[in-house]
Amino acid sequence: MVQKTFSLYSENAPFSSLFVEVGKGQLTFWVKGVESGKVHALELFEFEYFDVNDFADIFREIKLLSKLAVDSYKEVKVIWENEECLLVPAAYATASSGDAYLEAIYGVAVNDVLVENKREEVATIFRVNKESKEVVSRQYPFATHIHKYEMARNLVKDGSALIFYRDHFLMAISKDGNLLLLRNFDYETPEDVVYHFIHACTQYDIPIDEMVVTISGLVDTNSALYSELYKYVKELKVDSYDDAEVEADTFKDYPAHYFSPFFKLSV
Repeated sequence: MVQKTFSLYSENAPFSSLFVEVGKGQLTFWVKGVESGKVHALELFEFEYFDVNDFADIFREIKLLSKLAVDSYKEVKVIWENEECLLVPAAYATASSGDAYLEAIYGVAVNDVLVENKREEVATIFRVNKESKEVVSRQYPFATHIHKYEMARNLVKDGSALIFYRDHFLMAISKDGNLLLLRNFDYETPEDVVYHFIHACTQYDIPIDEMVVTISGLVDTNSALYSELYKYVKELKVDSYDDAEVEADTFKDYPAHYFSPFFKLSV
């Protein structure tokens, strides 16, 4: 069953650019005015983790509930927020290497399609379910398809960023400007999050008490999760965004860090 968690709109907003983030338990739409450069509206839908065969039905239900899932936009960017993604130096990414890299890490997937984007000196190689991509492409045939990792790889220059969804989170760790880790983790309890974080710091030989951690997404600062992280992290920060990037009145009733992972990575 689909739940519409957020539905925030501006009056008479110039909906010119649409961003669609597709995750395993959520689908988010947000729109920006091309001239204003501001985000004017957002919808976030959540649902149970789905079998890929269910995605068409989920997307159809969301379209019935959504005011933003229309096709009258100047440009559309679809952002896939799944695990099967690798960042590879562009020099080592050839036309035939993408599948081999993904199969070596994640195994063979016969019903997926490969997507590869090169930006600067880094190639983002990922795969998504073929039928799911076809469902989205039928609605937005001229959309650009990118991966969340491609957007998040420059999220933090020195320290860690944690982006939370309901049942998983994205962790990015950088040191001295070098990206060390960028991946998703499932979690059920606050202790799960702390375990993954401590394990990553240990793996890369980074003292936890020296780590600056910025959190964002669906996490409350009065929650058990926040309190558990605060026990171990001396510099725990809550992310925000520049008010000039959004239509402020639309989002003023909610903490900025709920939406910053979407707005700040809208490229």
